[in-house]
Formats: sequence, structure tokens, C-alpha cells
Amino acid sequence: MTLQANQREITPVSIWTQGYVYQANVLKLCLYTGYDFIASPGQVHYDLIQHEEDVDGSIFETVLAEGNVPLTYALVASWGADDQPIFDYVAQELQLILV
Repeated sequence: MTLQANQREITPVSIWTQGYVYQANVLKLCLYTGYDFIASPGQVHYDLIQHEEDVDGSIFETVLAEGNVPLTYALVASWGADDQPIFDYVAQELQLILV
């Protein structure tokens, strides 16, 4: 599976939308907002995506669900060049399994 740096493969989860059930298989972290040294550690915006690849290499992505996950000060303080701890935290909060 070909993914961007802000995406991780997840064990597929069923999402009902517009009268149909789809399988989200990618977690994408899109935007970090709301950080304030005193009032808030901020939040991260996520998308749950149905990611499909054609044999010709074409990639098709559909956002099935989205939302925000509040972060903790300890997590933000330990956040460095590696985004994996943020992915791990968001996956845990959403009860998703990273592949």
C-alpha cells in the first residue's frame, strides 16, 4: 500500500455512510491546532479513509469519517521529529489497530 507520510494503514473497520457500509483502511492525521502553553495541549484532526490502488498504480481515496482528538501536554512535550507516537495515541483513542 502506497501511503503519504501523514497516513498509516489500519485493520479495516466498517463505516456506515449514505446508506452503505464501507471499509476504512487508512488513518490520516491532517491538522494540529489549538495549542496554548497555558490553556490547551491542542488537538489533531483525523480522517478515516477507504484507500484503494488500481493495477496501473492509480490511488483512490475516499474520506468516510473525520473528527478531532484532544492531545495531552505530556504527549505534545514528547513529540519530536517522529510522528509515530501521535499516530499510536490517536489509534488508541479511536480503538483502531495500526498495521
